[in-house]
Amino acid sequence: MPLLGGWNADEHTYLVPRALSHRTPASFKNAGARQFGESRLSDFLKFYPADSSQTAKRSAQLLIGDLVISEQTWERLGAHRATSTSTVFVYNYQHSSDYSPHPVHSAEVSFVFGSINDRLDPSRPRAGPSDEALSALTMSYWTNFACDGNPNGPGLPTWPAYEGPGSQVMRFGAAPSAAAGDGTERFRFIQSFRKSGRLPENWRNVKAGMPTPIAAMLAKLVLLAK
Repeated sequence: MPLLGGWNADEHTYLVPRALSHRTPASFKNAGARQFGESRLSDFLKFYPADSSQTAKRSAQLLIGDLVISEQTWERLGAHRATSTSTVFVYNYQHSSDYSPHPVHSAEVSFVFGSINDRLDPSRPRAGPSDEALSALTMSYWTNFACDGNPNGPGLPTWPAYEGPGSQVMRFGAAPSAAAGDGTERFRFIQSFRKSGRLPENWRNVKAGMPTPIAAMLAKLVLLAK
């Protein structure tokens, strides 16, 4: 069946506690070498640079969002297109406003379902004109897709079918439009580590990804158990 899916610009927001160590550029590089191997460190730093404390922090955030959500979503959408005769439609959600300051994981859901002002916290800003326009647009796209497997319709910016890595996707931002998808080369780097369809098991090692205090606490628990 047709498939519609995508990822958000700030998928990492709720995942930062699981990010590689990034207190300094050196600590991030060392963590990257442990996780991806010394032989791939130069490739790793090309996609996730650590030239300064700020870039190391941003790279660590980007990486954990890629590993947990973005890259796997990208792979799943690509696999569906490669193994199915059905059409695939991909989006990158980047919208930011006073109402919705960051495109975090699931931020698009209230726009898609027309519930942008159904918030329990009255202190939060209400949706503005740009939010209402985006909600109307996404509701139209998702309704069309639910009806006949194609989000396109009269009066809507054309959402091209996904043709594989590097092809156009629908970007939902200040001016929603079709453009080349984000992150393709980063995702290919992560994908290159798959063997027999699986990413390395040692990536599950909590000491590699959790902040030092949590890793230390777990280490103490192991010692106590012994």
